[in-house]
Amino acid sequence: MKKKKLGFLTLASTSLTAIPVIAASCNNKKDEKKNYDQLLKLTIDSEIKKTKEAKDVLKTDISISEIKDVKIEIKSLVPSNKIKTKLIITLTVTEKDGKSLEVIKELDGFKEPSSTKTPETPGTNADTPGTNTETPANNKKNVANENFVNAVHITKSAKSSEFFNNIQENATIYYDFGTNSFFDKEYVKGDNEANKNRVELFHLEDFVPAFGVNVVHPTEADKNINKVTLVKDGNNYSLKFKFGQYDAKTKKTTIFDEVYTTKAEAFEFRTKAELDTKIDTLTLSYPDVDNVFDNQATQDKVKLSDENEKMVIKSFDILKGQGKVKVSFVITTQIGAETLESKIKEVTIEGFKVDNFESQLVGVTLNYPDKQNVTIENIDVTKFTLSKDDAPFELTENATATYKKVENSENKYKGTISVEATFAKNEQNVVKTYEISGFKTEAFNLQTYVDSFKSVTLDPSINKSETSTNSITKDSFSLGEFDKKAVNVEITNGKINEANTSEYILTLTFTDLVNEGVELLTKEFTITGFKAGEEIKHYSNEKVAEFAKAQKLFIVDPVKIEENLENFEKAIKSKKPLIKVKNNKITYADSTITGDVIGLSLNPDLGVISLTHGGKNNGTYVKPYPRVKNNGGIRIIKDESGTFKLQFNLILDDHATVDDVVYEQILFNINK
Repeated sequence: MKKKKLGFLTLASTSLTAIPVIAASCNNKKDEKKNYDQLLKLTIDSEIKKTKEAKDVLKTDISISEIKDVKIEIKSLVPSNKIKTKLIITLTVTEKDGKSLEVIKELDGFKEPSSTKTPETPGTNADTPGTNTETPANNKKNVANENFVNAVHITKSAKSSEFFNNIQENATIYYDFGTNSFFDKEYVKGDNEANKNRVELFHLEDFVPAFGVNVVHPTEADKNINKVTLVKDGNNYSLKFKFGQYDAKTKKTTIFDEVYTTKAEAFEFRTKAELDTKIDTLTLSYPDVDNVFDNQATQDKVKLSDENEKMVIKSFDILKGQGKVKVSFVITTQIGAETLESKIKEVTIEGFKVDNFESQLVGVTLNYPDKQNVTIENIDVTKFTLSKDDAPFELTENATATYKKVENSENKYKGTISVEATFAKNEQNVVKTYEISGFKTEAFNLQTYVDSFKSVTLDPSINKSETSTNSITKDSFSLGEFDKKAVNVEITNGKINEANTSEYILTLTFTDLVNEGVELLTKEFTITGFKAGEEIKHYSNEKVAEFAKAQKLFIVDPVKIEENLENFEKAIKSKKPLIKVKNNKITYADSTITGDVIGLSLNPDLGVISLTHGGKNNGTYVKPYPRVKNNGGIRIIKDESGTFKLQFNLILDDHATVDDVVYEQILFNINK
């Protein structure tokens, strides 16, 4: 059985002897999504590969295959830190329903860099002049700095407009070298939710800086790396900063003296508050309204009092027979690629012509005699009567009314039903739907329903006698028909019967939809006849075990993780080739290797902050594999293919026994 790979992250489970692989089930929701990693095809002209280094490639140089109903954009281009001829492309994929995700692709074979040296001092384009020695190295650095400064562009979006509207001159902006963008908040390691909610304000366009290039606060350089200040002049915005250069060997950043200011860009926008104020002053009209019947009005003819505003109609309701149309609308403004909307305003346009027959039916209600003694099943549609203003209503001459039940509208437990009435006169039809309540109800007892419920079915593609219960999940079963007007039924849990591993136990949860205040009830179903499963194991932390098996224990940044290459190589050769995971920090067990592991974080959904050094019941849930004497941690491995990965075992529920299943999580391959 082959290992299952998910992009840059692969997790397998192996035994100490046979080394089998445990792959995730293919019957999950993730597998139903399109495999964009396979569907997306990137191409680039061979001449560009010959003449350009990976760092010089532009977004416009890359062609992307089209996918129906999917919008694909290049978010960033980042050269590999280890293989200089490789380019890492991050794509934003937006589906028809508005959901978006990121896909990372690679292109290799670009021109070899002529030099890997980094510039030492800033050059021209600075606010404060510097003394430059005109050497080839300095000249190259000058060009690099100019390219960086010229590549900075404002990000125009609804969220960024809110920021710029409220922010003051000299505000601090934060640079994220992982995305080559500037944000309103600092990057927080391990906090994916906080990072996702940051607002991008500026970005580098068609340019990727060399490894280790940082920007620094222009006046407060100490400990202010990756921070810049905002320059604001009316609706014109730019950034001011110094340059810094990080040295991977010394772990220090050299900060240069020159202060740079990017080219000011205009960003004119209207805020939501301005739109809300404006819409309060607007009115709607309908051309030639006096000569248009209300039932013939169409929303495309509605006019806004200010033709310079863009209107979007949210709802258009004809009040038939009343000569009125109720319209809900917003006004919008475009900010970059986004559309910002005002609040919704509702206006009633009056003065339409009224059809006499239809107007006569305004306010007419539908009744049923002695309905409190009639059940829903016994309704006779010919017995419905009409009334208006609490008095019987008679149709005019030559007018008729017919009634029919709306399909699936009956609720015998609540005594309600929907009825469609068709009024006809001289080949003119008016259709109205009535919701009628007050019929005799039928009692519902949830416990009685649960006791009699047996409708659970195994997926017909599964052969029980040949399928181990270890391969079965609650998703392997489906529910049959149940009375959706009375109860909601869900399969909420599934587990192997520890007393007999050839049996699988399902838990169903029932919710009463008729009677308020009734507690949920559950019922277990034991499904027999499966192939006996393996021994049931319980772990010191079941969620850690669940996430390990589901490939969710760690979150890996596929770009930043490669920055650990030198430290990983050093760790593997040391006496402690391990990492520690404690208090939301991932560090090296070898004390000679300082700093945290870059681009690797504990999954926040685990609900724990430690894995290796938290003590019994408080964070020691794994052990390294292979063992390193009595040291705790997770083992760093490099295999023959050049793949770096983590290997570990889980600790069982006695907090002492180490399971014999080995899990490995792939980090990156130096040859890819």
